[in-house]
Amino acid sequence: MDLDPSSTTSIALVVLLEATLYFAFAQLVKKDRRRNGYFFALLSLHISQRRIVLNARDLPSVFGWAVYRNEPIEAQIEASGQADASVWDAITPPPSVTPHAFNVSNAVHLHNQLVEHVLAIAPEFEPRIRKDWFSLYNNPEFGPSGADIRHRLTAPVADFLSNIYVWDLEVFSLTPHVRGVAWPEFLSPLPESDEGILFYDSLPECIVLYHTNVPDREARGLVLDQRTYLARLMPTIWNDERSSAWAPFEVILSSWLEEARTGRWVIDPTREGGDIYGPPTGWRHLSWIEADVLETVRMWEAYLTLITAKIGYQQNAHAPTMIAGTTLLDSMSISGLERALLPRMRRPDFTFIAPGIRIPDTEMFRATLTEAVRRRNAAEEPDPDNPHKDYAVLLFYADHPVANMTYRELDARYTAPHWIEKYILDDKCGIYLGTWHAEMHADAVSLVAPRVQGNASYILFEQYSGIVSASLLHSKREQLAEAAGSYQPWRLYHMIARWYDLVVSGRWPVGPDGVEGSVEDIWDMMPDKWSG
Repeated sequence: MDLDPSSTTSIALVVLLEATLYFAFAQLVKKDRRRNGYFFALLSLHISQRRIVLNARDLPSVFGWAVYRNEPIEAQIEASGQADASVWDAITPPPSVTPHAFNVSNAVHLHNQLVEHVLAIAPEFEPRIRKDWFSLYNNPEFGPSGADIRHRLTAPVADFLSNIYVWDLEVFSLTPHVRGVAWPEFLSPLPESDEGILFYDSLPECIVLYHTNVPDREARGLVLDQRTYLARLMPTIWNDERSSAWAPFEVILSSWLEEARTGRWVIDPTREGGDIYGPPTGWRHLSWIEADVLETVRMWEAYLTLITAKIGYQQNAHAPTMIAGTTLLDSMSISGLERALLPRMRRPDFTFIAPGIRIPDTEMFRATLTEAVRRRNAAEEPDPDNPHKDYAVLLFYADHPVANMTYRELDARYTAPHWIEKYILDDKCGIYLGTWHAEMHADAVSLVAPRVQGNASYILFEQYSGIVSASLLHSKREQLAEAAGSYQPWRLYHMIARWYDLVVSGRWPVGPDGVEGSVEDIWDMMPDKWSG
């Protein structure tokens, strides 16, 4: 007897049968149990009632969850015909994703290598280190112990926790993103608690393996899916975009170790974390390293070579002119990424490097850099909500004055005044380098340009973040950056790689003076999901 659980009749029948069963049980104590006919009739009623409940998988009542709350989540989804990723309600990878092998020994080695990297620079922390997470949290007086939640962990995860270096979270941080392995109540919330219900609804079969550096009740950390052994960094419970990437747990650990060893992350034991994301030890995420410069220059050369080939002439034999020379930059005391990058980016012989977009000449660079430096130096007292000084460079421009453009209503009230005050230089639309994302990535770029929407044209101020796809990019590396670091802004080399694909595809035609088209076409570079 299969019932449609969404119908009122189904619910009424189940309630009626349940009430009948309870009444029969009450009568049973008054009857002689030797009356086999009555007993078997009661048993048949009981079995038929339970069959109805078992068929009512999605019944919105106590019956459904009471019977199925312990059923594996993939079995529930497959039974309801929702195994496809497009209708998967949880944030975690859907059942169609094949589990990854979990090499416990390798994961333990990578974790412990990260700890040893910290200790090599700050050896004073070594006495606070011990091995075995369960031994660190073995006092039930301070909440659930490690042993209390062990039954909610898979055997490989429990083995991992038993063999890694651990410490009190207030001592030091494992990385700039996470303090260390979370305490039991946070690592695996009680399923019946309010927090647990919300957590497992979005993240079934997951644990928060590493606690984030955000000291907030809504914080998360590195979330590990114990079915697939895929993981991703979720700084808060609101960081749950379904498009975000998941990566194998060991690969994330390996990427963290590489970031530390290559100098992307540096430790200064005397430096205290000063803001909400500040770890107790002095981890700093450098906003750029030499590898970033080399990657951008490589992309730029490939792009210029492509356009030159389409125009049909060879680059002039004279020594190449760079976007900005060292003499100019040094005379203005320009340092950081701009000083390292601009003297290595070649200035092409053609004019338009993208639709309606040009490279500033030397005098424009001098004027805009002078104003940018003045703004930076004027910000002596940082904004308490943004303790890092705002700083932007007009890298490429369009002949469209910002002041003469039309804004959308909300932009006219809030966005435009802020951008004009903080970032816009020489009243120019274009590509700006190093805006408010620059604390993490100095090569983050923003687009300020007119865009046609319907029958109107507005100027938009946009900073994209997310996974970027392009033929010159390593797709797995881009996904890993999102999974391991939680936030990937639109960076200069991302933009150039997208330009390259647009020229190759013919969407951006090339003429004698470079890339053709109007400046509104520059929005083609944004990913397809971007709506502006």
